[in-house]
Amino acid sequence: MGSKKSRRRTFSDDFVLNLLRDYYSSGVSKSFICRKYDIESASLYYWLKKYDLEGKELSLSQEIINQVKAMRKKKDMENVPKTREDELEQQVANLKKALEYSELRNKGLMKIIEISSKEYGEDLLKKVGAKQ
Repeated sequence: MGSKKSRRRTFSDDFVLNLLRDYYSSGVSKSFICRKYDIESASLYYWLKKYDLEGKELSLSQEIINQVKAMRKKKDMENVPKTREDELEQQVANLKKALEYSELRNKGLMKIIEISSKEYGEDLLKKVGAKQ
């Protein structure tokens, strides 16, 4: 059995900037971005530090810096509800999403029951021991 030698992967600046843009705009976790782009978490942390928007020595154009700053502010603003009303609106939105998911799940389960009933010829929704 031979040992695997890890090769150092190199990434283009375009790839890194697109990755960072995706991270700031989507609001997903760092670990999700690492899995999505198949990179090590150390690489992501390195790039976040390397392309620090507050640093003085940046290798990015001012336009890209402004875009990423705007995305970062937007992400920060989404995570912090300002008033009780905003918190309640966010909670209502989350509950609506959960209800939609549950309804969709129920429709899927009913479709499975319908298909199973046709294939096996038995009504799966009838109560056990019920008189016919």
